Amino acid sequence: MIEILDITKQFGQKTVLHSLSARFGPGEVSMIIGSSGSGKSVLMKILVGLFAPDVGKVCYGTSDFFSLDIGGKTEIRKQIGMLFQNSALFDSLNVEQNVLFPLQMFGKQSVRQQLERVNHCLERVGLSGTNAMHTSQLSGGMRKRVGIARAIALEPRYLFCDEPNSGLDPLTSIKIDELIREITLESGITTIVNSHDMNSVMEIGNHICFLFRGKILWTGSKSNIMKTDCRELNDFVFATAFLKQLRTLNTD
Repeated sequence: MIEILDITKQFGQKTVLHSLSARFGPGEVSMIIGSSGSGKSVLMKILVGLFAPDVGKVCYGTSDFFSLDIGGKTEIRKQIGMLFQNSALFDSLNVEQNVLFPLQMFGKQSVRQQLERVNHCLERVGLSGTNAMHTSQLSGGMRKRVGIARAIALEPRYLFCDEPNSGLDPLTSIKIDELIREITLESGITTIVNSHDMNSVMEIGNHICFLFRGKILWTGSKSNIMKTDCRELNDFVFATAFLKQLRTLNTD
């Protein structure tokens, strides 16, 4: 479990996060949603330790991450997998080398065991036999799946996904959503997804946090998101659905 307690973050005179508190449980896909500028990306960077909050705690289990020494933080980081918005693959490396990278950095297995783990991860995301492919040969969906394979290489307890469906067609987006949900359930991972895709929210979101101007205005499940009386959330849901329909019409 990950718990944030009274997180506040400022940049200069601007407060971008206002006293946020939330819990994210194991075996669930928690979705952080909100429009651009709502604070989603800043919160994600605090959760993975890239930014420190000015006030508040980020607890992994019973450990306050920002109170730990370097060794303690490193141990938690070894348990974190990250899927970046643009996949962030190393273009100079092939598929196998990209997935192998975290194992070489943090793993203690033999070379043979590391390669076995790479092949297992590639098989899990449906990319068996692509080891030698160069990243320039991959489609957008394949790049995302390689990114997921790399994110789970160290068998993380925590998985963070930043806009995993960005730039993907609807069918590929569904496949990526299904993969994230399956991996979360199989391993009991605590998964947190930043997204503005309401289709993803309704498909895989177990727990949803809606951010508006740096504040959590609503939390709940996908079953009651359409019943909310939160005006800002209703506006966001309607605008997101309208824009998605408009993009679909423009591409037909």
